[in-house]
Amino acid sequence: MTKLYNKLFQSLMIVSTIKFGVVDAKAETFIRGGYGISISDRLNDYGKDGYVPASKPKNSWVYDVSVGYKLNNNILLDIGYKKFSKFKYSAIDPSKYSYKQDISSDTYTINTQYNFDNNSKIFPFLRMGVGISKNKLGKYNVINLDDNSKKYTLDSNKSNNFTFNIGAGLGYKISEKLYVDFRYEYTDLGKIKNSSKVLENTIQENIKPPVSSLKANSFHIEQQRKNEQLIQEHQKLQNYIIDAHKKMQDHLIDSHNQEIASKTLIQLILSGISIKIQ
Repeated sequence: MTKLYNKLFQSLMIVSTIKFGVVDAKAETFIRGGYGISISDRLNDYGKDGYVPASKPKNSWVYDVSVGYKLNNNILLDIGYKKFSKFKYSAIDPSKYSYKQDISSDTYTINTQYNFDNNSKIFPFLRMGVGISKNKLGKYNVINLDDNSKKYTLDSNKSNNFTFNIGAGLGYKISEKLYVDFRYEYTDLGKIKNSSKVLENTIQENIKPPVSSLKANSFHIEQQRKNEQLIQEHQKLQNYIIDAHKKMQDHLIDSHNQEIASKTLIQLILSGISIKIQ
């Protein structure tokens, strides 16, 4: 029974550590958020067979927020959400048709960051992450520029893809609780595939939905703040678990002593009965 209680105590300590991110005396939880501008690569795959022109969408704003913990002075781990608000794809081919579409993406990633020389006010860092991207394509409109009439329209579409990011930057320590960082980040958002559902078609031809990969280069400014409340809650939980463990151990000691006393008494009674029978 004692071993069982010890295992239960260890499990509670592990769960509390994972949940609140406190792994040693130097660890601290944090929240961070920021924004920036993202520059998409050319959608070269759109023009592979000459069906639609390859073009570079217009820049998009990007917003991100994450929560995590600092393992030590150098290594940080966090879970983050990032929104690429809108890349506007627009192109014109030689036959005077224009192609227009809005593209956006939401990513959910697990990230790690390594800070160099974190004891100084300004320090460089490397950052990378992996996760899932939810790419959203607006309606794909093809318009005849001569009379401004629609050639055809493809329906909007969504797709989930594997995503990864890698970046580098400079952090600035404003205080022990507050950091600001400036970074460049390359993100591969995976494939974007247009819907095969045709909403309008004035040319009465088979339409091949364009497909491409979506990659972006982003420049961010972010604020990172130590989460004091989360640390305090974790310390309270740890103290509660330690107190509960001590009480369980005290109870086990009392129960163990009672068990020994009961066994001794039973042995004495049995010995007495045996003597009388003899």
